[in-house]
Amino acid sequence: MSQASKPVPSPKAIQPTSSTNASCYVVSNVDGLNIRDQPRTDSTALAQLQKGDRLDAKCDAVEGGSYSACGVSNYSWWIPVHYDDRNADAYVAAACVGWYASQG
Repeated sequence: MSQASKPVPSPKAIQPTSSTNASCYVVSNVDGLNIRDQPRTDSTALAQLQKGDRLDAKCDAVEGGSYSACGVSNYSWWIPVHYDDRNADAYVAAACVGWYASQG
């Protein structure tokens, strides 16, 4: 018997906070989560996160290429993250991370 994928709401609907004083971060829910150059699976993988690894992130998600991973199918939401002092954002699949805001 196969299990159906559970629906995951759009990150736009579940933003971690709307406060301008908040900073956000993600924590990987899986081992081997790719940090990508662009919000799509065919972009360059810059590195991988292991379960429990944390990265600073933006508090807004972006829609990009769709993926099927971490219990969802055809999901297209990505979280921009700060990685390796890049001047541009890197991205992680939103369905594969916990996304948190902290006041600061």
